[in-house]
Amino acid sequence: MHLHRPARPAAVAALGALILTSTALGTGIPAAQATPADDCTAPDVTLTAAATGNSAISVQPGQVVALTGGTFAGGIDQLPAGGTLCVTAGTTLDPAYLNNAQGAIAVAAGGTLDAPNQVVAAGFELDNAGTATFAGLGINGNATLNNRSGATLTIRSGFAPAAGTVINAGTMVVQGDATLNDQVALTNENELHVQGSLTANGHLGNSGLLRVDRDIVLNGSGTLSNTCGIQAGGDLRNDATGSSNTGLLLVGGTFSNNGSWSQPHAGTLSAAGLIDDGTLTGFGSYRFTGGTSVQGTFAGDSAADPIVVDTGQDPPFPGQTGQIANVVAGTVDPGTIEDHPSPGCAAPVDRTSADIRVTKTGPAQVLTGASVTYTLTVENEGPDLATGVVLTDTLPAELTDVTVSDAGTVSGGVATWAIGDLAAGAGVTRTVTGTAPAAVATLTDTASATSTSPDPAPSNNDGSTAAQQVVTEVVTTDPGQLPGPTAANVDRQTLAGVPVLGVGAGNSPDGLRLTYERLSDPTHGGARMSGAGAFGYLPDSGFAGIDSFTYRVCDSQTPAQCSAPATITITVLPRALNDEATTRRSHPVTVPVSANDTTGAQLTRIVSWPHHGGVTGLDPAEGTLTYDPGGYLGDDELVYETCSVTDPGVCAQATVVLHVIPDNDPPVTDLTVLTTTVDTAVSGALEVSDPNGDAVAVGEVFGPVYGSESTAQLSTTYQPRPGFAGVDLYAYTACDDGYPQLCSTGLVRGLVDPVATDDTASTAAGSPVPVDVRANDLGEVDPPALVADPAHGTATWDGSRFVYSPADGFSGTDSFRYRICAADGSGLCADATVTVTVADPGGTPGEPGTPGDPGDPGTAGTGPGAGSTGGGPALAITGAAVGGGLLLGLGLLALGAGLHRAGRRRSA
Repeated sequence: MHLHRPARPAAVAALGALILTSTALGTGIPAAQATPADDCTAPDVTLTAAATGNSAISVQPGQVVALTGGTFAGGIDQLPAGGTLCVTAGTTLDPAYLNNAQGAIAVAAGGTLDAPNQVVAAGFELDNAGTATFAGLGINGNATLNNRSGATLTIRSGFAPAAGTVINAGTMVVQGDATLNDQVALTNENELHVQGSLTANGHLGNSGLLRVDRDIVLNGSGTLSNTCGIQAGGDLRNDATGSSNTGLLLVGGTFSNNGSWSQPHAGTLSAAGLIDDGTLTGFGSYRFTGGTSVQGTFAGDSAADPIVVDTGQDPPFPGQTGQIANVVAGTVDPGTIEDHPSPGCAAPVDRTSADIRVTKTGPAQVLTGASVTYTLTVENEGPDLATGVVLTDTLPAELTDVTVSDAGTVSGGVATWAIGDLAAGAGVTRTVTGTAPAAVATLTDTASATSTSPDPAPSNNDGSTAAQQVVTEVVTTDPGQLPGPTAANVDRQTLAGVPVLGVGAGNSPDGLRLTYERLSDPTHGGARMSGAGAFGYLPDSGFAGIDSFTYRVCDSQTPAQCSAPATITITVLPRALNDEATTRRSHPVTVPVSANDTTGAQLTRIVSWPHHGGVTGLDPAEGTLTYDPGGYLGDDELVYETCSVTDPGVCAQATVVLHVIPDNDPPVTDLTVLTTTVDTAVSGALEVSDPNGDAVAVGEVFGPVYGSESTAQLSTTYQPRPGFAGVDLYAYTACDDGYPQLCSTGLVRGLVDPVATDDTASTAAGSPVPVDVRANDLGEVDPPALVADPAHGTATWDGSRFVYSPADGFSGTDSFRYRICAADGSGLCADATVTVTVADPGGTPGEPGTPGDPGDPGTAGTGPGAGSTGGGPALAITGAAVGGGLLLGLGLLALGAGLHRAGRRRSA
């Protein structure tokens, strides 16, 4: 099976501000080498959907079958691993059932899939570029759902996949609750709406707009990485370790944190209330409009870049018993998920965003009357162009003889520079120089900047943090050159695709203010470091292994003293999610275990072998293993390991649970033949059996063309429409109650014989007499034909009646037989006898023929189509081999594409 991952958005331009955002979530979905859509460009077999009627089709392993033109409403007897079914533009696949779904369905743009309640197995892949709808969808193995940009995927019920990968780059709607098992990775890059609650036991990555009508629950085995917008109508409960929010998260109820939660500078969370019994760290901003409780940790990573909290109080959490640090009160206006300038939104929902960061350096001490110089730096950390940038510096009142660089202006104690536009990743530096006062004093200088572009993290440029201020003590004695600072190595660990936030480890023995500077770039990701020491690292999408970058710190002496370089080392662990597969006894199954793991890691070995079956194949290149249960029946499991390609010692392990079930075969449906006459209903038992002894129930019925049916349990009644004579046909699906449920398509043939009723007539010798034989016959038939001539005269058809002419001199009783046959050409016929009394010349004048009693049904058909065997064209029941193994039940083709779909689901 081909595994596909759509193109991911690039990490924010020039890394954007990595401490701000982590656009590439890196959910561990492998990049594609080929996709089902690629296979569909050269199918092995092409079928015209409208011409197949309601026949069942069967795709063979390794076969690519394309449906084109019209609607296919029959069953799919099998879609095995390696098989691909393509739905082309303008075509609708509306299957009555889908057995053993382990292959791929590719829906092209303009194509439609309208599936019933469906359970798919390990290896199944949906590659949807059109419109796909499932009445219900169960995933019992490691499967992949890929909803492409511009496509729509709707699940008309709850959604609880057991394993696999879901990627939504289009529009996806779940009309109920969604529960993600711990073996599931879901990535939303566009619009996802859950019309219920969302529970994540696995990985939930969002770089689009995610709307959940009720609660969001992140259980202990789950994680959340949000870089765009999430809105929950109810509560948000985080019991997970490592959840992060880089975008906007709006919670209608209470945010409860019992795990670990972090936000970079661009992260904003707004909720009605807060219950924090876990650990909350990082940066960013929070707003709580109701009650708050902090009994755990609510601590920013840096005093210079504190968390901004809006509770309407200052301090934000008065009287709380938990650990609260590096938190300041402020005003937080979150806006909406549609307009919030989250820098990590994927392309379909991207919006302009430019994070302006301001840092400032200056001396910690200066002699009275000496010259003082401050250096201001404004940077655009992206991801977009910052327009209309203005840099300002609020000067100490005691500073005199102020001059500014680069055509700045000074007015009212404020220095101003009109910077203009600033590209992502670019920065400029400006200086302010003045004279310290003649007396001891403390000078506080604060820088800030504004831009006309939306800014996702205004707290790092509005002058509210220590990174944007310099405090200089004016002294009378020169302290001399003090020892320089030191910088220590830092080691951090994260999962693939998850950003790392932290602060460098600089130290000044004299407590001087330190300025941090990143000296090198990492090899397999991007890094940013602020002047205050806050750093962020984002691994490249799919990377697993060891990466690093260097930094140093400089103090605020004049001249500044700097440390030797130090290294920040990041170990990026692969993401290995558990897997699940179901197979039948003695049937090997291939499990794509790497499909929901990190791309940059490779399947290496079996750590714990299964207890009952065996592993007969391990393919690191394809990321698959093959399990053979032999004769075992029950559950089995194994543990495998996946390791970094660049650093083989960085590994992760996952468990594969295998369910071995008894053999199950689909029901056997033989042709059911019902024989009746015009205008008369007929009932009978359906010819259905199950080879495994499972209970069988009728599912969907595809109604007849020339009548109606009533089917319940395993019985059916056919009522031909008034006047119809001939062959009619309808189909039904029969499904067992085994596991997995399997279905078959059955056919019912209705044989409707015409009714021919005997007639009588009288005439005088030598006088012809007309006989209207059709007056008392029933059915839409061809003109009557003589099958037995009269013995003593002639009978001819004049276009509307028979004319009997007695032979010269004959008197007495004569007769002839005629036959009427159904007009549909089926060969269903009926015969009748016309009896003529010829009076002798001395008798009374003859009278025209009179019809017999129309209530007398006449003799059953004796023509070539009469009887239960029929005489019309042969109707194939089981199908014929087409296109190298594609099985088509062509019985419905005898009536063309005319059979209509009754449009109802049956139950036993």
